[in-house]
Amino acid sequence: NYLISRNIKMRGPKDFQKIVMRSGRDPKAREAILARNKAEKLAFNSKNKINELAKLLDKDNRTIIFTKYNNMVYKISKRFLIPCITHKTKKDERKEILEKFKGGIYCAIVSSRVLDEGIDVPEANVGIILSGTGSSREYIQRLGRILRPAKNKMAILY
Repeated sequence: NYLISRNIKMRGPKDFQKIVMRSGRDPKAREAILARNKAEKLAFNSKNKINELAKLLDKDNRTIIFTKYNNMVYKISKRFLIPCITHKTKKDERKEILEKFKGGIYCAIVSSRVLDEGIDVPEANVGIILSGTGSSREYIQRLGRILRPAKNKMAILY
């Protein structure tokens, strides 16, 4: 283990940044970063999350599913037949998906960070965060997607 062998303590983002800097000149540091990224990807794409998502989806709610990775977006979209929006989604298609979501034709949409900011969908009353960066800003932005005021609305964030 790279951190243990170098007696490195991970106490915050600055410590991680030091490892990233070392990775340019130390192959073992690079291996450690790649291993961490692989572990993070596995954790964020866990089969258990998909199983829990299946329990939470309800056609009587308007749900936005948030995740960090596009491959997870596509996996969810395919498994549950839910429209997806990623950075690759063309503007016209994105607009159509959001209009159908607002109109109740779609009861759920899934996105990888594209919907974190800048959209107004007061009809959304459930948010499900499957993965993200863990930053307060991202959490607040995602929460904000479902807290838009609407008549007789109760919002839930998982």
